[in-house]
Amino acid sequence: MSPSHLTLEHHADALRQAGGDRNIAAKILGCSRSTIDRAAQRLAKITAMCAPYLELPSNRRRYRPEQVAEALRQAGGSQTQAARQLGCRKETVAAYIQHYPEVKAALHGCPSRLKSPEEIAEALRQAGGDKRRAAELLGVSLSTLYQYAHRYPAVREECAALDQARRAKQIPYTP
Repeated sequence: MSPSHLTLEHHADALRQAGGDRNIAAKILGCSRSTIDRAAQRLAKITAMCAPYLELPSNRRRYRPEQVAEALRQAGGSQTQAARQLGCRKETVAAYIQHYPEVKAALHGCPSRLKSPEEIAEALRQAGGDKRRAAELLGVSLSTLYQYAHRYPAVREECAALDQARRAKQIPYTP
């Protein structure tokens, strides 16, 4: 379709698909970026129709909502890890969550990363009190397991009981 035959709806649809990025919208429509810019200047309705997509803070680099949603899924819902994966700041990911329903849905679709005290205690029992192995069973780092132990008194007590049991069964070292 030639640029002269593009309607308001064509521009608006292309901008929505492109997440507000005028370069991508131009590629979708098969026209130049300047055509999109001129249309946006002349037709204020385009900006109004795409307002939720254009309210993001201006960044040097823009991401498609699908990219941010996938990064959140891969990071298990962690905004910090998703930002690290994308190469942007956590605030940028938070802005995408706020402005794009598909990104928000991806975040809510992630399973909770927090473990319950019962899950942690069960993993410690299965590992026989070995905290490193328990952390592997839970899929968390050792430092995270220690944070959980600090946060939950039940886990602290379980750790202490298992540590005592392990010490009681240990054979003293003899050279």
